[in-house]
Amino acid sequence: VTLVLDCAYDDLMMDKEVISLCSQIGRCYAAMRSAACPPAGGLVMSSYGGRLADQIQQRLKTADRWRDVRWETASYDTLFSHDKLVYLSADAETEVTALEPDKVYVIGGLVDKNRHKSLTHQRAVALGVTTARLPIDAYVRMTQRRVLTVNHVVEILLKWGQHRDWQQAFLDVIPAR
Repeated sequence: VTLVLDCAYDDLMMDKEVISLCSQIGRCYAAMRSAACPPAGGLVMSSYGGRLADQIQQRLKTADRWRDVRWETASYDTLFSHDKLVYLSADAETEVTALEPDKVYVIGGLVDKNRHKSLTHQRAVALGVTTARLPIDAYVRMTQRRVLTVNHVVEILLKWGQHRDWQQAFLDVIPAR
């Protein structure tokens, strides 16, 4: 499994949202470092640059030396074969049943308090990329929206890799609401 954070949304976020995404990326790396089963393909930051890159250089000073993390200015759809890509989106119709080892799971790097509803899903579909959602509804009763933070999605995927059990992964990661 390879995880990708699609950082192509820099221009759609306010400064405080870029800072929030920077913080979430730091949490993703911390989770990967302590994961029982980190993704074999590591974590790739695609479309990396702009204000996010500035914030990461300023706030996460050692990020350029993080193990198993690649910082790519190119878009994920040019870095990987389309038949390997699965863009994770709460708006997708298909549910992920299991993580497939040869797949590349893409997470939208967008913090927007739902201003840009369905945007990551729409962009993935426009590129002809398969989309899927995590099976949250089958395992967890959420009274609020099903959109999770970037670090929660990464942590859920890491926990699934450890337990091979969605319910356990969700319970380990999603805060009580």
